[in-house]
Amino acid sequence: MLLQLSMIGLPINGFKLETSFVRFKYKKDSVMQVTKEGYKQCNSSHPRFYSNTGKTRFMFDHSVPYYFISGTSGHCEKGQKMIVEVISNDRTTTSSAPPATMVVWFCFFSFTLYLVA
Repeated sequence: MLLQLSMIGLPINGFKLETSFVRFKYKKDSVMQVTKEGYKQCNSSHPRFYSNTGKTRFMFDHSVPYYFISGTSGHCEKGQKMIVEVISNDRTTTSSAPPATMVVWFCFFSFTLYLVA
């Protein structure tokens, strides 16, 4: 499986990228946002977010780790999963509003990724 991941935002500085959303492009697969436990166990039974359109846009709206897995049976177990940690640069942000700028750290991934500037 080939997954193209596009981070939309400012230019990349090392592994740090200022952005607010991510685009997943894929064929014959799906992407799910799951809990930390769902990520560890590759459990796709209760996703927080699910898409199988082939072109998915996911908005980061909180400064937390986001856990993503492939929704196709057996793919997560083969390593098709990743963690995206979002850290806010705006210390005054309330929980109801997304931060003005967020820094996204890729903690782990095993998809084939292409970053598009």
